[in-house]
Amino acid sequence: PRGRAVRRPRRLGSGAAAAGFGRVYRMPRPDGGERVVLAGGAAVEDENGARTRRAGMVFDITERRRAGVEQARHADRMAALVEAQRELATTDATLEHLIQRIPAMALGVVDASAAMIDLIDGDATVCRAGSAAAADATGMRIPIGAGFQGDAGGLNLTLRCSDSRPE
Repeated sequence: PRGRAVRRPRRLGSGAAAAGFGRVYRMPRPDGGERVVLAGGAAVEDENGARTRRAGMVFDITERRRAGVEQARHADRMAALVEAQRELATTDATLEHLIQRIPAMALGVVDASAAMIDLIDGDATVCRAGSAAAADATGMRIPIGAGFQGDAGGLNLTLRCSDSRPE
């Protein structure tokens, strides 16, 4: 259950569980969030060697856990980038095949829901290839200066869209 350790420590005088303990707990917050804490300590003995109480500490490890998840996500992206570079460098494919393949490869590198390649054709950008949610965009023409893709073509820059609104 949430907020409880998988195993509870045994009674104070019973073996290894009494000598030292350490558990990770998930603690729900009233705002719907969650904190992760590490509780640990050891039994305290009196002058006769009898265990009389426990002493310990609790550490909030929420950010450390989040950082670990983010680090794993970053490692996955870097592995996808290396694989994409290897594939592109060792292929005998035509330019058209590469244009079709690159958007699918980009999904793993940037953790996106869609990717596309637009090329300038006269006064418009034309989607030459798309993957995932952008697969149906192939052939779509957007006048330069009209929307995100059109701005990218008109400015002759690579632009990054930081929101998820459709253009």
